[in-house]
Amino acid sequence: MNDNERTTFWDRVRQYFGGASKEHARVEQPRSARFGTENYYWERARVEGDRKKRYEEYAALDNDVPEVTAVLDTYADNSVAGTHGDSYEVTTEHNGAKFVFDLLERVTKIKDDTWCGIRDLNQNGDRFVELVPNRIVNTIGAVVRVPPGSISYNFRGNVIEDPKETFVQSEIGSMAYGGGEKFSDIEMVHFKLQGGNDQAYGRSILHPLRRCIKQWFMLEDALCIGVLLRASDRTVYQIPVREDTSLEEGMAHATAFMNRIKFRTSFDREGRMRIDRSPITPEEDIVMPTWPDSKAMVSKLTGQTNFRGMLDVVNYFRDKYYGGAQIPKSIGGGDASDVNGKNVITRVDVAFARKCRRGQLGYGQGLRRIYAIQLAIRQIDPEDAKFEINWPPLGIEDELIDWQTKELKAKVVDLLGAMYGPPPAKWVYVKLLGLSEEEVEEYGLVSEPMRRSEPVAATEWTDVPDNAVAQLMGRSELQHMLRDLCFLLDAKLAWEHRVQGRFGPAEELVGLDRDNWSTQGLVQRVHEVSAQRSR
Repeated sequence: MNDNERTTFWDRVRQYFGGASKEHARVEQPRSARFGTENYYWERARVEGDRKKRYEEYAALDNDVPEVTAVLDTYADNSVAGTHGDSYEVTTEHNGAKFVFDLLERVTKIKDDTWCGIRDLNQNGDRFVELVPNRIVNTIGAVVRVPPGSISYNFRGNVIEDPKETFVQSEIGSMAYGGGEKFSDIEMVHFKLQGGNDQAYGRSILHPLRRCIKQWFMLEDALCIGVLLRASDRTVYQIPVREDTSLEEGMAHATAFMNRIKFRTSFDREGRMRIDRSPITPEEDIVMPTWPDSKAMVSKLTGQTNFRGMLDVVNYFRDKYYGGAQIPKSIGGGDASDVNGKNVITRVDVAFARKCRRGQLGYGQGLRRIYAIQLAIRQIDPEDAKFEINWPPLGIEDELIDWQTKELKAKVVDLLGAMYGPPPAKWVYVKLLGLSEEEVEEYGLVSEPMRRSEPVAATEWTDVPDNAVAQLMGRSELQHMLRDLCFLLDAKLAWEHRVQGRFGPAEELVGLDRDNWSTQGLVQRVHEVSAQRSR
């Protein structure tokens, strides 16, 4: 072989593996070919922007990710049953309304669907149901769930022009041609979980977590593949060949050697892993020819033996997911070793209770409309038959109230200084929440007296001036803690004592807008539909 024909080692490697020749090395890659594996991450981590496609995305996460399923189930379990085994109760002093509500619940079994309804609400942010009338009994005959992706508000310039055509059911794109089935606001009821910028539709609890979940599971997949397919080390066989051997001949010789020592494979001919074979096989080994001026030898290449670093990254995204879901990890199936998973009350539990309460009240707004329509169908004005929907507590309200009260007491001491000492719990309820001492005793909130019986060096809290209390109430950090205590007490009083709105509207305590709709217009449309059917 003369000097003109001699090629370098890298030229032979390039030719063997099909590399481009030098004269074609600068040819630009086609633009259409660039959309390949480098975009795999962005395709997997991409989140949907279209509302109807988001519902499909939420369903896929629910089906494929067990932690998402556990979180949705947990919110539904605690929002509906708590520790009392109930869904909700409707209370009213109107005897006719009691009969009407009992008729609705017996015919439609509406209470039996509460768990699924709240779960759907948390998953999708929206739930649409059609009210199918029973003309013989003159009542709502069935409450039928409608896929949320097929229902839209019939907006014309951001306004519903005709309440009789409030909703439209159609496939994607058909609305542009005026198609679709129309429903009035007494035929279709929209449940929504408030949040986000879109005031018309709800927001799923999964909405801000979608990218985090997808990143988390891509990392888990990578870790799983690495554990299954990556050998602990790799062996390099350097096989001696003659000097005049070409690269192709040398590789063929070395491969033949490898085939002689290779006893089994972990994959079948279709590329599927064989579960009866160990994945750590000589398939991971490397064989290469060596020429006389090189040394023939067998060496080891150390592989990945410690996956702890990758596991830490996976756990980071897991913690990020549970933090965004505002659920204690031990409840949702996560690691119970950290403080949020132990049997102690933390602020995560308060946030979890608030989110459950938001789901209850958000679902209750849709229920109120259904019960009001039922009253109107039975010729009872909802304004004359006042009713309330009471939801069961989580069962740990007393512990949460006690924990939040202690937090408040510590914050008061921090703000006023140590001159007064820790305040009694009753002082917090009376001075900061505005309850009377009689109410505190009636509701069984605390048993300790307002004035201490034993002698103390600190000034009595009953003597704290009103201007000092007013200054406390003006502190934003204290206001947030008082708001949390108010919503916990409100849930307790509403269920155990049937006391509604003692600290203001329940929706406002958890950051929801009240569903202000006109019962008068609703009753009028029900009467018009009834008159048309009777003709």
